[in-house]
Amino acid sequence: MAMALQNRRIGFALFEGMHEPIEWGIRKFESDGEGFDEARTLLGMDFPSVLILPATDTRHSRLPRNVHEMVDRIAETAEKSQIEVVRFTREDIRAYFSTHDAATKEEIAEAVGKIIPEFARCVPSPRNTGDGEQHSMLLFDALSLIVTFYKTERQQPES
Repeated sequence: MAMALQNRRIGFALFEGMHEPIEWGIRKFESDGEGFDEARTLLGMDFPSVLILPATDTRHSRLPRNVHEMVDRIAETAEKSQIEVVRFTREDIRAYFSTHDAATKEEIAEAVGKIIPEFARCVPSPRNTGDGEQHSMLLFDALSLIVTFYKTERQQPES
């Protein structure tokens, strides 16, 4: 399972293997406490063997401190439940996706859609200058964590 967080939203994806999505989506919440409870609920649904999260100890992160703190609390909760926690920085994700000529979040989302065809129709369209990030991008942030995990940590061949 991978989780990507922003203020008041969690994007998540649960996979059995690289090409076996089980459940995915975006959950909204009103407070950090409610978001933490939502994340615990997601973890408790299927008790994943691995939880993949964004790294929070990087100086280049754009996430607010409260989101960093929530990610760290989720990681601690997972570890207490004997769930392996793996974290990737934005640089880790970009390094893997550079092999697909993808550098921006939009290009990475497009590459994810090619790697995992089930999500090809959901790839957010490119933003115009001044446009905000599309709602579904948070799901693709979680999916990019999944792909990076399977392609680097689990060393699965390209397909």
